[in-house]
Formats: sequence, structure tokens, C-alpha cells
Amino acid sequence: MNYKSLITAAVAAGAALGAVAASPAAMAATPQPSLAAHSTTGDVSPASTNRSSFKCASPKGKKMNVSWSPGNTSVTVYYNNHCAQKRHIKVALSAYPDACFTVKAKTKGHVHVDFNITSHVQSVTSPSKC
Repeated sequence: MNYKSLITAAVAAGAALGAVAASPAAMAATPQPSLAAHSTTGDVSPASTNRSSFKCASPKGKKMNVSWSPGNTSVTVYYNNHCAQKRHIKVALSAYPDACFTVKAKTKGHVHVDFNITSHVQSVTSPSKC
């Protein structure tokens, strides 16, 4: 078999399929995905970013800002502590022990928390102690 003629036939067949797929009749016959089929309720999706802030005891009017973006098996928590004292951040997980860590005063950074595939992030809070 001649490979050159085989490739030419394959390219011609692909072009013909492309012309059929791009035609208005083919577009109308192809079912389009419905936006109403997707739900926004339930657990936090892996692509979403969540934010929260917690008031400082001192100085007045300042806050510790926290954001997190959960993935399938981990979450990265970003923090910016404007407070004059250390603060605690607790990541509550389902089906896995909670993670709690302390951040120094007037610092910013991030912490990576690993968990198993059956767990997900329930909440991120700032308790008085870990």
C-alpha cells in the first residue's frame, strides 16, 4: 500500500468531516450544553477562591485577611496579618483532622494543607487558640 495516497485520502476525509461539522445544519443537530444543568450549591469547587477577614484586638480598625482556594487533595491558605499580636487560623476539614496554625504579628504568607480525596474544606476560622 502506498503511504502517500493513504495520507492524502485521510486528509481529504478529515477536510470533508470538517466541512460537515461546520455547516449550519450540523451545528443545529449538535446538542448544546445547558447552563441550567450546572448547580452552584454544595461544596466549594476546586476553582473558586474564598476570602475572609478577622478584626484585630489592636490596633483598632485593622484586620487579618485570609484567602484560600481548595483543590482536590490540598488547600493553600494565604494570610496577611495586620494585627499587633499573633493570630491562629483553623482549617476545618470533613473526614480528616482539622489543621490549625499560628501566624506572627504583622506578617503575610501562605500555608499548604494536604488532605485525602474524600475530604473537603468546611470552613476557615480564626479561633482564640489552636
